[in-house]
Amino acid sequence: MTASAAPVSSCALADKSWTARLASGLRRWWTAYATWRLKRTALIQLAAMSDRDLRDIGLTRGEIENTVWDEAATSTHRAAIAGSRRYDR
Repeated sequence: MTASAAPVSSCALADKSWTARLASGLRRWWTAYATWRLKRTALIQLAAMSDRDLRDIGLTRGEIENTVWDEAATSTHRAAIAGSRRYDR
């Protein structure tokens, strides 16, 4: 005798798909929310720093917001800092 799998109804597949989509959407929302909170915290902390401290890490007060919110600018800024440090020695 062979055991046959019970047929799966299309309703069960639709429910699973619906719940998977809901879970995926909630995960994406939570990730975006957590990222926003981290960036907002970084913005507040950087804004609280003195101009001298900002200069030490290679930022000006006008660059804070763009650096925090724009990830492409952040990676470009880091590359520029790394390049300029090569010639400081």
